[in-house]
Amino acid sequence: MDELFRPYLNDFLQANPELEGRIIQTGFIQDKEQLQNWYRRAKIFVLPSLYEASAHVVSEAKTFGCYLITSDIESSREAITKHERRFDLVDESFKIANRHLDYGSVHAVGDYMELAHRMIEACNNQERLKDVCYSTQQDAREHFDWVKLCGEINTLL
Repeated sequence: MDELFRPYLNDFLQANPELEGRIIQTGFIQDKEQLQNWYRRAKIFVLPSLYEASAHVVSEAKTFGCYLITSDIESSREAITKHERRFDLVDESFKIANRHLDYGSVHAVGDYMELAHRMIEACNNQERLKDVCYSTQQDAREHFDWVKLCGEINTLL
C-alpha cells in the first residue's frame, strides 16, 4: 500500500470502527509461500493501477482462482477475458459498455467510485465468485503456465 493512502485508510477506520480487524494490511510480502497462503485465502483480487505493462500479480491471482477486479488497462483486460477473445480489437464505446468480463470486471482508471461499486457487486454475487474461481484457474493452467509458455517459445525458435 502506498504510504500516501494510509491517512485515508486511518480516517476511514476511525469513521467505521466496526471494520477494524477486517482490513488486513500485509505490506510487501517477499516470501513466496506466505504470499501464496494469502492468495489461497482470497476470493477477490483488486489491482487499481493507473498503468501496468503486464502485472505478474494478476497471473498469480488467477492461479489461485481469485475473481479479478482491475483498472481498465489493456493487459489486465486481456487477462480477465477468455483466451479465444483476448486479442479481439475493441473500441472505446465497447469497453465502456463491457465492464464485466469472463474472470472478473474492470473499472475506469482512477474512478474509485466505480471500483467500489465493482467490489460490492462481486462480494454480493457468491455464485459468480464460485464460477469464476474454477474457470480462471483453468485458464491460468492452460495459458499462463511458464513451463508451457517456454515450451511454446522453444517450438517457435
